[in-house]
Amino acid sequence: MTTHSSGPTGTRSSRRAPAFGTICAAADPMFRERRYADIAEATRASGFLLVEDVRFTDQQCEEFCSSLGRPVVYDDKSIGYGYEMLLTLDGSSDPTRVVSGQGPMPLHSDGVLFKNRVDVVFFYCLESDGSAPGDSATIVCDQRSAVARMPRDLIEPLVEHGLEYYTVERGFFTVQPDAWFPVPATLTFPEGTALNVALPFADDAPAAWRTRVAGMPEPESRNLLARLDGHLRRDPFLYAHDWRVGDLLLIDNRLMLHGRTAIRGCRRLLNGQVNVDGWR
Repeated sequence: MTTHSSGPTGTRSSRRAPAFGTICAAADPMFRERRYADIAEATRASGFLLVEDVRFTDQQCEEFCSSLGRPVVYDDKSIGYGYEMLLTLDGSSDPTRVVSGQGPMPLHSDGVLFKNRVDVVFFYCLESDGSAPGDSATIVCDQRSAVARMPRDLIEPLVEHGLEYYTVERGFFTVQPDAWFPVPATLTFPEGTALNVALPFADDAPAAWRTRVAGMPEPESRNLLARLDGHLRRDPFLYAHDWRVGDLLLIDNRLMLHGRTAIRGCRRLLNGQVNVDGWR
């Protein structure tokens, strides 16, 4: 994977270059000229693409979403406090909101609990108060590398048994059954096999869903999922993104996982999902 780091007008980004992913400035010709196919391919090739110093209005963000591919559009029938094209993640203090709340989010792929296709997930930072490094961060996991180095006794039970989920945040997950339901733990793409997971929340954190290994006793299931989380969070596979206003972060949702640390202070993002022809 290629990584390049540049800031506005060709200066280097002040961020430390991650082990995977690509960083560029809004002044980069690819982005300035809105070469959407190249933007999508850079995201696909590197796992994620971070564009710094973007200046979008809400309408421009929607136009970007529509031009990048086919937006994944929801309405209030599928998401209780739903959205059409963009969701505002504002770190709500409302205790009934987890997905758009302040607590940490475990590593996951978007679309798992809705069983729908999401190729690219992106976030645009409208507001950030410059929290301490690691606070209010978005976490990206290079699961391509993580799965390639995963012990067989960790991956094989997931493939054999599959995973089951129970949605807790019923104000968000309104169409899922009020019961445990199965989801395949892996999917196959042109690039190979990838995890199709939403890992469980920490015991002391508000939860939007619960996760278990199907047909496995609870202690064994909890242990296996904890081992999986620990493996995915090893340094070579993980990038923690500290937000600045104007950051645009695009993630290949098929082959990467993402989550967040607890939000401290103010952080407001626009979130969209896109499908790209030829990616599946």
